[in-house]
Amino acid sequence: MKQLPILFLTIFPLAFILISCGGDDDIVGGADAGAGKLTATVDSQSWESKDTDNGAVYAESQGTHTMQAYHDDGSYIGLTIFGTISSGSTIEAEGGFFQAQYKPDFEGVESFSSVFTQVDAGAITFTTFSESKVQGTFLFTGTKANPDGTLTELEVKNGSFEFDL
Repeated sequence: MKQLPILFLTIFPLAFILISCGGDDDIVGGADAGAGKLTATVDSQSWESKDTDNGAVYAESQGTHTMQAYHDDGSYIGLTIFGTISSGSTIEAEGGFFQAQYKPDFEGVESFSSVFTQVDAGAITFTTFSESKVQGTFLFTGTKANPDGTLTELEVKNGSFEFDL
């Protein structure tokens, strides 16, 4: 049962990539999409999304907001928010409406997810949320399940994002 959140956090980003990497940049079916930048401190190291069109992307469809960012070294940060967002709103990971993930290698199986951490797993704040811009800050503690049954935590803090829609 513990592998269900890992499966969800792996399949959902992959599906998003397949949908967002199509050749047409038009917004389809009421979904909002935009490119931008995402930065954070991951395990005390600076992290910044690639400076390319798909280095950091934001998408919203049917009340699910997703941010995905890739670093030059192949690592990945994914943020998913379920529900309504407005400027100034903060969503806590504890309620399940904000889920975050860090993968040291996007193509690898190792993943640190906020889903496993029950208390103080993180939060995301939207300083700007409009038809033309999404901007804010985030932090989370990701947890990885080890083969021996123990858990390893990884801290992602000082996160910020900015997307032009």
